[in-house]
Amino acid sequence: MLHKPLQPEALSQRAWAADRKAAAAGRTGRTARASPPLPRRSFSELRADELAAMITDCQAGATVTALASTYACNRVGVSDALKQAGVQLRRRGLTPAQVDEALLRYAGGMSLVRIGARLDFDAATVRSRLRERGVAMRLPNERPLQRDDRRWDT
Repeated sequence: MLHKPLQPEALSQRAWAADRKAAAAGRTGRTARASPPLPRRSFSELRADELAAMITDCQAGATVTALASTYACNRVGVSDALKQAGVQLRRRGLTPAQVDEALLRYAGGMSLVRIGARLDFDAATVRSRLRERGVAMRLPNERPLQRDDRRWDT
C-alpha cells in the first residue's frame, strides 16, 4: 500500500504535536515548541502592506533571514521580492578595489583571517576572490615571518 507523501506544513504540524505530547509525558529529549511553526509562503502571496513593511524593515537594517522568519516566507523568496521592488540589498561581496587591497596584503604576508577581519568579510570569501584572480594560496608554514602584521593595522 502506497502512502501519499505529507506536505511540509503537515509534517511540521505533526512534529509540533509530537513535541507537545512528549513534553506532556515528561520526556525531555527535544525542546517542545510553544506554538506550531508558521507555514512558509512564496513572496507572490505577500500582501502589498506586508511587502511595504518588509521593505521598511530591510532599509532599517533587518537581514533577509530575519525578514523570512518574520513574514513566514522563504529566504530566497524574500530576496527576490526585495530585488523586484528595487531595494538594493547589502553585502554584494568584495568590490574590485577591496580585492586589490586583499591581494597586496596577502602578497605582503598578511593572513587571510587578518585581511578578512580588516575588510569585514570572512577569510573564506577573501580566499575565493583571490583564487579567482589566480593567486596561489600559501601553506600555513609558508607565511613570511619577517613581516609584522601590526604595521598593516594603521
